[in-house]
Amino acid sequence: MSATPEWVLKAQKNLASMPEDERDRYLKQIAMGAVAQAPDEEVGKPPVTTLRDYLATEIPNPGAIIEPGLFVPGEITLFHARAGKGKSTLAINRMIRWAAGLPLLPELPNMMVPRDNKPVRSLVIENEGSAGMFQERVRDILKAADMTTQQKNDALDNFLVWGDGSYSGLKVDNDADLGVIRRACRDWNPDILFLDPFRSIWKGDENDLSEMEAALDNLQQLAVELEFAVYLPHHERKSNENPDGMDAARGGTTLEGKVATMERWQHSKKGDYSTLSWTKMRYAPKTGVPEPIDMQFNFETNGYRYRGEDALGRRILDAMKVAPTEWYRVQDLVDELDEAERKVRDSLTALTVGDKPQLVKKSGGPGSRGGGFRYKLKSELEMEAEPGEGAVGF
Repeated sequence: MSATPEWVLKAQKNLASMPEDERDRYLKQIAMGAVAQAPDEEVGKPPVTTLRDYLATEIPNPGAIIEPGLFVPGEITLFHARAGKGKSTLAINRMIRWAAGLPLLPELPNMMVPRDNKPVRSLVIENEGSAGMFQERVRDILKAADMTTQQKNDALDNFLVWGDGSYSGLKVDNDADLGVIRRACRDWNPDILFLDPFRSIWKGDENDLSEMEAALDNLQQLAVELEFAVYLPHHERKSNENPDGMDAARGGTTLEGKVATMERWQHSKKGDYSTLSWTKMRYAPKTGVPEPIDMQFNFETNGYRYRGEDALGRRILDAMKVAPTEWYRVQDLVDELDEAERKVRDSLTALTVGDKPQLVKKSGGPGSRGGGFRYKLKSELEMEAEPGEGAVGF
């Protein structure tokens, strides 16, 4: 995070010691005085530049906190699901793993992973639940985690808990409460501020979208000021009129315009696994919004494991999306993924067969080593195989 100028810190300290009404009056006087003392040509001057000057200006890009583009400084990530579906448990698992610099799922090392695999600090503010049960759940998850001693120490130092982990009573549309949250974030420098659940951390009417928007604005202004990402679990509508996409979240119209990322968590009909999908991603990678991820819950460890039959196959598909119309040789993918050739060949074969093959396969052409093959993502419109090449998978 960028350092706050000393004169700003002194002004904040002086203002903090004043009664709230007096503080507001002085803030207005400061703003009015700054305008009055500015040079005439600067007063009300629109901040417009040419593209030449704009591109010549160095604007730091901090990048995403959690890749690929899931949690971004100054932005809000909303995580929505029906009540009682394990939103908090999944969130705790994620933040503990991220606090150790690890991806949520070892099988998917490039998905839901901290930038540069460095520990991510999260501040957890709960507004529901029992303190004792929260502590027990966190302890069980950490105890069962497959981590080195150093990774567990990183998790212990970077997972921050407000109070005893139960109802905090904080409301982000209350100036005093927002001030306390600002001070905590300034003192502890979290990368992610987790507020659970969204409905309980503001006092306005949920059906009044302008009040919801005001609460979100307060959070985003704070996130921009202190350069952290906001993580908000939220309930879905009970109605099934439009159960898909962004509209599933309560207050969807306002939320979809305000938040950068919307994640959806759904149980299968049989309840034997859950699916995490992304219904909005403002900072999606060039390969597009990631495919949904199926996970199974382990009741003994309170953790999750990847349900996909072939995690390497998923990584192959993600790698090939960078150039979706290009043909890839086995060695190209071996080098890209740093995996054993045999494993890559087996996964490629699995991706070209079955009821819904995902790859096209054809001869590597003259001079190919060992009569090798080339592979390409299957197009919805055409096969793009050369005549006589014997493409398979269709």
